Amino acid sequence: MTVVEKAAHALPQLDAEMAGPLHAELAAHGVALVVALGWRALQAKDGLVGQVELENGQRIETDFVLLSIGVRPSVQLAREAGLTIGLSGAIAVDDVQRTNDPDIYAVGDAAEITHGVTGEHGRIPLAGPANRQGRLAGEHAATAMSKYLLGCMLPVSRRRLEVLKRRLEARTTIAGWSAPRCWARPLCRYLDCRWA
Repeated sequence: MTVVEKAAHALPQLDAEMAGPLHAELAAHGVALVVALGWRALQAKDGLVGQVELENGQRIETDFVLLSIGVRPSVQLAREAGLTIGLSGAIAVDDVQRTNDPDIYAVGDAAEITHGVTGEHGRIPLAGPANRQGRLAGEHAATAMSKYLLGCMLPVSRRRLEVLKRRLEARTTIAGWSAPRCWARPLCRYLDCRWA
């Protein structure tokens, strides 16, 4: 069996380091893995696929082909409407899912997210985050009061943030370690306070 993956490693949603053990497990079970190459053509004879031709010209003999190529949302309409397209190729949004046109919100697979820890922009094609983005955008469109919290897209009140801050301070004091930057700094920035 051969798995052909166009990305640099299997399960491209994972970091490369996390995919390493998966590559080893596939190899241990006799699965050949071809990465950083896509397929160019399927060669058929008598109505049956017998070969897969890769982008580099390499051919793989086969009896069966399963294509799982995924999808990428189209942002052409957004581009034509003058909306900003981010570095990831998705529609750029602010912390309440608003585009550069204040009357247009974007959520889901077509909207760019900001990673809560690294601050990098990207896409996250998952139903759960898309649902939360939709709730956040809807609440903000209706009330202009929602807030984005630490990369997790949850609408929260200032009172709830104060409770989170107190819990974080208590836990770090009890444990005797300083709060992780990925939590303490964005939370304090939002609350306009200093983290000691």
